[in-house]
Amino acid sequence: MRLASLYPIVEGYKVYPGYGLRFNLSDPLFLHRIDMTASYTPNRSVPADQRLHALFNYNFWEWGVSGSWNQADFYDIFGPTRVSRKGSSLGLTYRNYWTFEEPESMEFSGGLTGYWGLERLPEYQNIAVTFNTFYSLTASLKYSVLTRSLGAVEEENGVRWTLASLNDEVNGTLYPRAYGSIESGTLLPLDHSSIWVRAAAGYSPGKREEPFANFYFGGFGNNWVDRGEVRRFREYYAFPGAALNSIGGTDFGKLLLEWVVPPLRFRRFGGESAYCTWAQLVLFTGGLVTNMDDASLSRAAADAGAQLDLRLVFFSALESTLSFAYARAAEKREKMTDEFMVSVKILR
Repeated sequence: MRLASLYPIVEGYKVYPGYGLRFNLSDPLFLHRIDMTASYTPNRSVPADQRLHALFNYNFWEWGVSGSWNQADFYDIFGPTRVSRKGSSLGLTYRNYWTFEEPESMEFSGGLTGYWGLERLPEYQNIAVTFNTFYSLTASLKYSVLTRSLGAVEEENGVRWTLASLNDEVNGTLYPRAYGSIESGTLLPLDHSSIWVRAAAGYSPGKREEPFANFYFGGFGNNWVDRGEVRRFREYYAFPGAALNSIGGTDFGKLLLEWVVPPLRFRRFGGESAYCTWAQLVLFTGGLVTNMDDASLSRAAADAGAQLDLRLVFFSALESTLSFAYARAAEKREKMTDEFMVSVKILR
């Protein structure tokens, strides 16, 4: 193992910037990789015991070990989705492809993580914990057979499904959750246009007043500057138009209908060092129901929206995606809400 790189970084902790260093170590074949970051937030609005941040990741083949102390993240600077958390964690992960013969693939992943001193749930930034020490065991199986035609922007036809188990042990009590999702797309007679139906459902036997027993939904999920999936509204936990984590329940059913409009390609749109190659519009509408087993607590919501993505190229090689989106959500007996989203995904 040797030092591969060392450079200064800026990270976000909650809504405050922090400054530090990143260390990358590896062996000559990159079989063993270690990434470490350490930063400090000087803002006095942050409690003194939360100003120091550290993150450690070690990867070897399918295995990974990670640890954090008051975790911070560069993309938290831009919001609104934030992964920075007070407290510490230590986890072990495993990921392997059981089948990988394109276009078919099946991937299994699992992890065991301990958390200490957290104020918010690791998955949901706006949900406070009832007990700040707990342990999580997760497992998921993902399968897909997806194809695309020549010149397509993304996969246009096929099936993808996911089965996942999420289990939290809190103060001697186990809170299991499970969900599944399935997505099916059909190519239309229009060039590079398809219709997708995406459905998901989940269940938890825990008490509704316990945050660890609930699923939460809301928002597009994209940050202003991002590195994740561009069309994140497709994720099972997203619900554009509603606020992040604003809709919850111990069980849920969700349906999303989506039309991917044929892309518009440009011969000349920009200059030599920066230009746009294509733009594509996606129209979607969906529905969500939670707490279906109790009519007095059940919540039903519907939304509709659109997202426009533009592929940008800088210096003829560096590709990024600029996205604009809008959605409006309505819930029974509640005022309608809407959401605008602007996001730049760096390097595709």
